[in-house]
Amino acid sequence: MYASTAFFGFKADGKRLGRYGGDIVVVPGSYQVAINNSKSEAINIGNGETKEIKLGTVRVLSTDGKTVSVTVFDANEKRLGFYGNDILLVPGSYRVSVNNKMSELIELTGGKFIEIKLGAINLKDRFEIYDDQGKRMGSFDGMLPLLPGSYSVKTKNSTFDNVKVIAGKVTDLN
Repeated sequence: MYASTAFFGFKADGKRLGRYGGDIVVVPGSYQVAINNSKSEAINIGNGETKEIKLGTVRVLSTDGKTVSVTVFDANEKRLGFYGNDILLVPGSYRVSVNNKMSELIELTGGKFIEIKLGAINLKDRFEIYDDQGKRMGSFDGMLPLLPGSYSVKTKNSTFDNVKVIAGKVTDLN
């Protein structure tokens, strides 16, 4: 079995074998690979077989092109962790959450690189923000990175409905 970065090996029954990087030699059997709390499907290895495990990568960028730390969830919305920079994951379905807003499902295959570009809202006054379903996401001030979409913004004196956040752009409400 080979993977290009540090990973954990598991027997199919869930027993952890250890932490590895690069090639490992195992007896024939069924195994799983885990990285950043994402775990592969069972990998069956026969006698004399070599299998290469290809990971996928997710990168989330702010409006200035810098990577942003996000919370990653699996397809069942189980929280995997809070990660920054390039996020290596085993192939599967994932979502990222940015400031309490969950992305659409991301289908990640081995060797695939997915880049998600955020937009932002800028408002110097303290504001509350709501997603397109009316769910309150929190209270903020200043520049707030967000997934592209529509939001409502409320300040002490104003309400901005249907504010469009576009990937790579800052929506200034000052």
